[in-house]
Amino acid sequence: MDRRPLAGVIPERQPEECVAAMTIAGEARGEQDAGGRLESVAMLAVLWVGENRRTDRGRRWPRTLREVFLQPWQFSCWNRNDPNLPKLATLWHDDPVTWERADTVCDLFDSSFTVDPTLGATHYCAERLWGRDDSERPGGAAWHSLQEIQAGRTLKMTTIGGHVFARAA
Repeated sequence: MDRRPLAGVIPERQPEECVAAMTIAGEARGEQDAGGRLESVAMLAVLWVGENRRTDRGRRWPRTLREVFLQPWQFSCWNRNDPNLPKLATLWHDDPVTWERADTVCDLFDSSFTVDPTLGATHYCAERLWGRDDSERPGGAAWHSLQEIQAGRTLKMTTIGGHVFARAA
């Protein structure tokens, strides 16, 4: 399957498979180790977070992966101010190794050859943000704040690379 973005087409109109590949590449391509193994696992973890949201019937998440990934302020590579955003449409050309890795991860996921490395997580954040004191944050504490964790509203599932994967209780 060709997951390359359609030229001149906005993300909301791109095929779902294309949005999935762009999202996991945009979110996880920085997780490096020898041979790219960590990057592949991180990409798979991002894909499973999207799937866990899509299938979580207890919450009001969108029902398609494209809608989950493109939901405002949920996956930072799609934020207008994110430096990754302009790179997503041409990543397949500009960084073919990363694109092939994302494409392969999507193929394995679509073929049901993967298990969820996040253990059911619906969120993730950089380790440096996990458990910070947000008591002074305007608008209330973030889902990954010390207050939410101590109150039992956010449960840490696992850590992959430099990110903590969690689920709302």
